[in-house]
Amino acid sequence: MRFVADGTNRYPDAYYPVQALTVHHSVTRTTDPDPAATVRSIYFDQTITRNFGDLGYHLLIDEAGTVYEGRSSGSDGEPVFGGTALAQMNNAAHVARYNAGNVGVALLGDFTDVAPGRAAVDSLIKVLAILSAVCNLDPRGRTAYVNPVSGAARNVRTISGHRDWAATECPSGRWTSPTSTSSNVWSSPVSSPALAGTPQTTLLEAVESR
Repeated sequence: MRFVADGTNRYPDAYYPVQALTVHHSVTRTTDPDPAATVRSIYFDQTITRNFGDLGYHLLIDEAGTVYEGRSSGSDGEPVFGGTALAQMNNAAHVARYNAGNVGVALLGDFTDVAPGRAAVDSLIKVLAILSAVCNLDPRGRTAYVNPVSGAARNVRTISGHRDWAATECPSGRWTSPTSTSSNVWSSPVSSPALAGTPQTTLLEAVESR
């Protein structure tokens, strides 16, 4: 589906150094009996219906913690990265105006009214920790992001939620306490097997400690 009849890629590969990591929720069924089918459905919707040319997220995580590759990254068999230089991500389509150099990770489900489960959070922490290490990012720092294609700029947390970039609730207010704001979306305590029995560890502290 991401190729037209003559074999041309609908969304040509373009590789850029990673500046930021952004977390989303897919706003699909939370208790999902067939998450792989949901990933395929998102792929069709974003590639064909919405004409992105490919799946807009780089990685997707289901409630069991399984990680799926989204946006194609090239022929090397490694997700997210490709090109000729180390740790360059393939451009995707998950944050309008701020995609190049920004890796998108989506949790499958709708977390408007419920929090994501422990297995999903555990995998998210591991994924963000690996990406931070590979890309030499400070998971608790800030990034003066500049889109290398358009020049659009924004100062954000290095690991952000979609709502830190745009007027959206994604990945939902369930990531924070009821009085929290988007500026401290990642500061609420989380409990996960990845946190080694320390339920007061925050998500960003957990990523940093991996």
